[in-house]
Amino acid sequence: NQCNDLARGHYQSRISGRSYDEFDDLSAAFNGMSESLGATRKQLEQTIQELRYHQVELEARVAERTVELQGTIERMNVMRGLLPICSNCKKIRDDQGYWTQVEQFVSKHSDVRFTHGICPDCMVVVYGDILDEDKGNKDK
Repeated sequence: NQCNDLARGHYQSRISGRSYDEFDDLSAAFNGMSESLGATRKQLEQTIQELRYHQVELEARVAERTVELQGTIERMNVMRGLLPICSNCKKIRDDQGYWTQVEQFVSKHSDVRFTHGICPDCMVVVYGDILDEDKGNKDK
């Protein structure tokens, strides 16, 4: 009867009573085996529970990374296609139809930060009169 209980997964099943012969050794072996199987089963259940916890944790991390990657892909696609830019002021039109400065648009869609300077051609246009005046002073 205890053997059938053990076969059905009742690991607390024990043979009690003494017969004062070789069946006592068999009973002790059975009880030891039942106890060992019960402990092993308990460890397996704990391990399975830990694995399920880690699986949920990993799936959440994969979902986070997937969202990050999708955002990166979207930003890359924005930066890859045709970009509507004003031929005069160089503002860029976004998908909603709003015009923004090139720096703002690029910063929003990438990890680029801008610094500003002035090229020699623009230096002449913006500060030409000062440069001419400065040049005239040097000639004297």
